[in-house]
Amino acid sequence: MPEVKVSGKFVQGFANSAGDVSPVFEQKLRKFLAEHGIDEVKPDNWYPFDNFARAVTDVEDAVGTMTAVVGGRTMVSLIGRLDGTQSLAETMEIAKEANRNAYQNFTVDAAGHYSYEETDDGARIATVGGWQHPQQFTKGIIEGFVENATDYEMDDLKERRSQSDEVYAFSVPR
Repeated sequence: MPEVKVSGKFVQGFANSAGDVSPVFEQKLRKFLAEHGIDEVKPDNWYPFDNFARAVTDVEDAVGTMTAVVGGRTMVSLIGRLDGTQSLAETMEIAKEANRNAYQNFTVDAAGHYSYEETDDGARIATVGGWQHPQQFTKGIIEGFVENATDYEMDDLKERRSQSDEVYAFSVPR
């Protein structure tokens, strides 16, 4: 099976998001990327997904959850088709397409994906398959999607116990 790679556009977005928090955080983040073989980030390049996921996990563990959450939200802001005029269901369809396009050699088992379902009291969003990103980074990504939706409020997002086929799960009440 070919190696899964992540778009340099998203790696760069994550690195830049740390700079928005603090130049010190950006230096630390770039240090973690370099430790995992991502020395120079170029938006047109592709980087090993495993290396990027490990670097993001190191950032979350060492720098803090706020940087990871902001990084996840920044990743969502790079999806050009999200303009805040879509329902959450429409947003998640765009998210699924953007997730597929963010990786070379994408498969759900290798890189992970999103599941979305309407429930009686709102919506449930989960990550499934080979999702490797850490929890707070993932929370930031989900916050970014909910924030772009017209029918739900990001402040109401709640982490939930994941089911057997899920890595992380979140719910948003109506």
